[in-house]
Amino acid sequence: TISNNEFWGIANAKEYWGENFISVTSNSNEKYKVVKHKWIAYNPSRANVGSFGINLSDEPVAVSPAYIVFEVKNYLPEYVFLYLKSKEGINYIKERSYGSVRQLFRFEDLLNIPIPDIDKKEQQKNIKLALLNIKTIKTQIESAKKSLEAANKAFEIVSNRYHNGKVTVVDYLDALSVKTDALAQYKIALNNLQVAYATYYLYTNN
Repeated sequence: TISNNEFWGIANAKEYWGENFISVTSNSNEKYKVVKHKWIAYNPSRANVGSFGINLSDEPVAVSPAYIVFEVKNYLPEYVFLYLKSKEGINYIKERSYGSVRQLFRFEDLLNIPIPDIDKKEQQKNIKLALLNIKTIKTQIESAKKSLEAANKAFEIVSNRYHNGKVTVVDYLDALSVKTDALAQYKIALNNLQVAYATYYLYTNN
């Protein structure tokens, strides 16, 4: 399944659909398209919102027969994927998609996208730096999440004790302040991750 909630676009179907996985798949996978290692797949009716995925696993995966699947040559596949997801790439796709109800972006249209031709070493360098930044921020998110969980539990305890007359309003407000600060830090970390993703997607435009 291709999902914009996944950074590389391709989600494990069983994890994505959960208990409904069987109901959204057919009894036979003969009609499904295979996405091999580092191949890219996209939904032609949702390309204008960045519905692209790249298979970075060692195993081939299957996607809907409605998707377009292709192999990248002469560029790093990750570089092409990131460009297609970038602001410049999406704008190009929007300008060249057609259809009154559902806009389609055909494979022949994709072949005409003017992907910037930069040195492969530079492509790889940008990818590694961006991934390192994302990894660091994800660690910060986990730390902020744990702090928030601890602050929520502490506030719940203090709140119950306050309503039972066992602690003062000062204690209550202190716990509330810690909880509010923890939530703010968690939101900042989440926002930083989105900025890092955007940088990753947009570095080709700098």
